[in-house]
Amino acid sequence: MSELHIFDMMAFVHAGNVNKYSFMQQTVRNGAGWETQVIPTGGASLIFNSLYELVGRHDVVVVSDRNPVIKKDMIPGYKENRSKRHDITVNKAATEYILQQCKVPLLARDGYEADDLAYSIVQDTKGKYDHVYLYTGDSDWYFMVDKNTSIRKSSSRAKDVNYENYEDVTGYWYNSITLSKICDGDSSDNIPSLPRDISAAIQKKFVKNSLRGMLGDKEKVLNLFNAFFPNYTYQVDNVFPLYVSGLPTEFGEADRRALCNFGMAIKNKKFAGRQYSNFDVQQHISELCSKGIYLITEGDE
Repeated sequence: MSELHIFDMMAFVHAGNVNKYSFMQQTVRNGAGWETQVIPTGGASLIFNSLYELVGRHDVVVVSDRNPVIKKDMIPGYKENRSKRHDITVNKAATEYILQQCKVPLLARDGYEADDLAYSIVQDTKGKYDHVYLYTGDSDWYFMVDKNTSIRKSSSRAKDVNYENYEDVTGYWYNSITLSKICDGDSSDNIPSLPRDISAAIQKKFVKNSLRGMLGDKEKVLNLFNAFFPNYTYQVDNVFPLYVSGLPTEFGEADRRALCNFGMAIKNKKFAGRQYSNFDVQQHISELCSKGIYLITEGDE
């Protein structure tokens, strides 16, 4: 059975940020006086828990955020109410670095977020895989759930969601989370709500005609809006991820030796006794420092 496993890297970074253990062995200061003796590696460690068992058996890809300037141009104030935390920024950079050193397929594109990439990959690979698994804790990804696409939790607080258990696990009718966001907006993303009369008409159209199933297909939703609510098609783009063209549909295989070595270095218990060779920790500490991983950079987490 062919499977594709897509990891939402930032879900693991946020969940694993409580793990401050690192292979850092020296104090680092930046120009602003920020100081640490650790590189937080909890995000990488959590991904490793699932990654090692999948490598060599199924296709795997990790998707990561970049500054979402496209959505920011579309939606005034998009996500501006979310605070930026330096420890999360560092954890993100360290996790990306570790994954790259292990040759784990890692995708990020300037201007886009992880859900844009995941959505685009799912669209581009339809029919290629028997099943696609999305590892995340973000309910915005739930609209992609169907008979051959499921959500696997990224942490103990996240949920496993599939086509059969969707309503029991989420507490919503199938895909009505997406419908609610289209109508009511999303204050956490600063997406505005639609006028009440339009919202009521949209909900009536989808619910009365049993069209909730189409809410997993952005193009079908756009077509319906163009036909019945042409002045509000912008809300579909506001709510749904953006399509990113030109993403790979073939994914290389990670380096299992490097996975084991880094797994040992960040003290992931699943890798105890699996180290293939002596691992030069200092080399990677020096490289991380030389990349300015501790400096606050433009962008978001």
